Amino acid sequence: MARLPRLLVPGYPAHLVARGNNRQAVFLGDQDRGHYLEWLRDAAHRRRPLARHTQYFNRVHDRSGTLWEGRFKSGLIEPGPWLLACSRLIELKPVRAGLVQNPADYAWSSYRHHAGLHAEPWLTDHPLYWALGNTPFERHSAYVALAADGGSESEHKLLTEAALKGWALDGDDFHQELGKLTSRRAKPLPKGRPRSAKAALRPLLPRPARRRTLHSLQIPRKVSAGFRFSACCTSSFHYVPI
Repeated sequence: MARLPRLLVPGYPAHLVARGNNRQAVFLGDQDRGHYLEWLRDAAHRRRPLARHTQYFNRVHDRSGTLWEGRFKSGLIEPGPWLLACSRLIELKPVRAGLVQNPADYAWSSYRHHAGLHAEPWLTDHPLYWALGNTPFERHSAYVALAADGGSESEHKLLTEAALKGWALDGDDFHQELGKLTSRRAKPLPKGRPRSAKAALRPLLPRPARRRTLHSLQIPRKVSAGFRFSACCTSSFHYVPI
């Protein structure tokens, strides 16, 4: 099956995920993180921070070959219900990974910017963040409370799966809007083989009367050699380099 193109629409936020190949570390110190952060600032000018970091990392650490696990993954985010939840998910990853106990203690995250602890002039806050309060203090306090809530496991799962599989997290109205902006489908197709026209009409057709004969109710006494039963079952951008 051909790989779908990325679901990226100008003006709409996307959740990006890049992993080290074979889960290897892609930063071996703060110097690596600092260089990557500089290239990330240049991302708005169409620079490629992942490729630049690979070249730098291989040169500095005397290695060769790929650094990342394929191309980065991305999922489109509906601004209303999901954007701040996605921001919270990313900025709390250092806490879940056991790197720090408080997200404010992790220097390589946009949490400190949103919480009012350290301003990053190159970050552009989304209007939803501005709507958290009329003053900087109100916005910072509201965001700290939002992060303290943590979000549910189901929310984390939906956000992560959408990014890894390249789908959109959206409601019905936003889904219809996306259909006007891109021909790329935003959600997976229904599971199973598509129903034929005959199968779709079958429930509407009259069913013939069944003849209940002795033959139809008989159970064979012997099973031919080799016969067996089988069954199967199927069962705004934020930077957190960890």
